[in-house]
Amino acid sequence: MSIKRRSNDDAEWARVREFVLRRDGRACRLLKCLSPLEAKLYVGDNERGVDPAHVFSAASRPDLLYNAENVVCLRRTVHRRMDEYRSPIDGSHISLEMHWYWWYRILCGRVLPIDELNYESLCLLRITGLDARQL
Repeated sequence: MSIKRRSNDDAEWARVREFVLRRDGRACRLLKCLSPLEAKLYVGDNERGVDPAHVFSAASRPDLLYNAENVVCLRRTVHRRMDEYRSPIDGSHISLEMHWYWWYRILCGRVLPIDELNYESLCLLRITGLDARQL
């Protein structure tokens, strides 16, 4: 499968994009999983637009490109921060482990304790229903 930038000319992407926007109520999923303190600390801009964001990028998992469970609505600033391995709260650099922790929180839609878990595998399990060892 060749990986290309999704556009409105891609009928399959247009269908997934519209489904995700409707499912998420055209609202940023990050904002739904912040604690009251995190919400106060959130540094964003005043943009109201949201983007459909892939949890697993098309480059890393082309098989999940059109899987709506792999796509969530995020504010553009948050989407950019997640793509750049930055904190979605304040834009500071974060570790790979924290990057996947945040994705898992966004997918679950709630505050979660930080544990010594493999959040990348948990994200994959939540999206596909398969353990990484089964793929």
